[in-house]
Amino acid sequence: MANQEHLERLRQGPETWNTWRREQNPSFRPDLSGADLIGADLNEADLINADLSGAHLREALLQGADLINAHLSGADLYGADLINAHLSGVDLINAHLREALLWGADLSGADLYRSDLREAHLINADLSGTDLREAHLYRALQPHF
Repeated sequence: MANQEHLERLRQGPETWNTWRREQNPSFRPDLSGADLIGADLNEADLINADLSGAHLREALLQGADLINAHLSGADLYGADLINAHLSGVDLINAHLREALLWGADLSGADLYRSDLREAHLINADLSGTDLREAHLYRALQPHF
């Protein structure tokens, strides 16, 4: 379950979150597991190493968000906007990314084992070293390997 302080800070918006995280709490690992962030505006948010496992991020705005080494296993990112997001080394095992916008996203070294990427937009996404075993890629658009 998500740490309520972390969740409240994040809900204040990416600018407030980034300031708090970088200046006051640069070394902690945010616990946002299972959080309800449906449709949240998290563009450019610093979510490095965050625990977002099982989080509800359906249609969330995460353009340019920094999610390096974050844990998103089992997260619902259906229709999320992850254009140019930094997702290298991310744990997306069993995540739902159907219809997600991943144009130009860096997914290098990400673990997408058994993830649902049906109809995801992967144009110019970096999938080098990504684990796509048993991932559902039906009608995923133009991945760049």
